[in-house]
Amino acid sequence: MKSDSVGHVIVAIGIFLLALVGRSVAFSYEYHPLAVGSHWEYYSTLHGAQSSSIVGEEVVLGVITRVRRQVQPDQVWENFWSSDSAGNLYLHGGRNFTYPVEVAYAPPIKMVAAPLLLGKVWVTPGVRFCDLDGTPWEGDSFDFAFQVYTEGRLTVPAGEFYAYGVGPDTGPGLMFTTRQGTFDMFLQWVGDSQLTAGNATEWYADGVGVVQQCNDTNTEYAFHLLSYWLPPVSTQPTTWGRLKAMFGRDGATR
Repeated sequence: MKSDSVGHVIVAIGIFLLALVGRSVAFSYEYHPLAVGSHWEYYSTLHGAQSSSIVGEEVVLGVITRVRRQVQPDQVWENFWSSDSAGNLYLHGGRNFTYPVEVAYAPPIKMVAAPLLLGKVWVTPGVRFCDLDGTPWEGDSFDFAFQVYTEGRLTVPAGEFYAYGVGPDTGPGLMFTTRQGTFDMFLQWVGDSQLTAGNATEWYADGVGVVQQCNDTNTEYAFHLLSYWLPPVSTQPTTWGRLKAMFGRDGATR
């Protein structure tokens, strides 16, 4: 190859890399799409079918959140979510319609700290339980920590995804008991289930959302993503997370 051709190639590569750097500022990670109309279908060999949909907006403790409704054969519940420009994901509370109970978290719990990396740990300090109108529950505040336990390609019925397995850093995660029973942090009634301790409970894929869920100590009973639908947008910019999914840690194209 002639020297001037080599120079042109190097310049082209440099421009491409600069463009990617610019994109990293403009486009954040999206570990859980929150566009109204987004929909996911799951299946567990133990629990059966589950659907998850972003159905609208609700103001929770002064913050406009997106409502994620989850439906199983025996219960229906909702969570309140928000995300920021960096791609961090926050859980503001929820309600269960089948076992009437609702709760808000003040401050909201950071479920995802972007960018996700294997071994990363983060903490939401001083969380309190509240009613949705802001009335605090009795009891002390608590710190809530998460960790990324796994990173890599995960195959589920919907396909193969580069996913990050996130779960509570210590213990089995947040649970609370009311007259209606015992619930997890999403307001799902868990009954006598043995919640996972020190392991991933949600596996997130950038641009797709949760591709696997498992609150049980036996991951064979996990909810696996069957299919999903996300509302179309005018453009589909590449995020750093999606670029990373194209390459392994060894740098080879997948």
